[in-house]
Amino acid sequence: MVEPNWRLTSLNSGYSGIISGIDTDEGDRIRKFMMMGIMPGVKIRVIRSHPGYIIGAGNTRVALDSDLAGFILLKEVKKG
Repeated sequence: MVEPNWRLTSLNSGYSGIISGIDTDEGDRIRKFMMMGIMPGVKIRVIRSHPGYIIGAGNTRVALDSDLAGFILLKEVKKG
């Protein structure tokens, strides 16, 4: 069974998941995400989802607007 991917923008505060991919072919955008530590395999948690997104990965917090957050795909999404 293949688990569905969730877009970060479909989640509210308090959810977490593992990044399964970045939905873009643009090399510059992929590099930008990687420089922020956002890459497949990284576990993140949604700290805030409105008006922008603040996500945590380990001891790092990253602020993203909704446009950038929409490129991030997650798996193993759960509350808490």
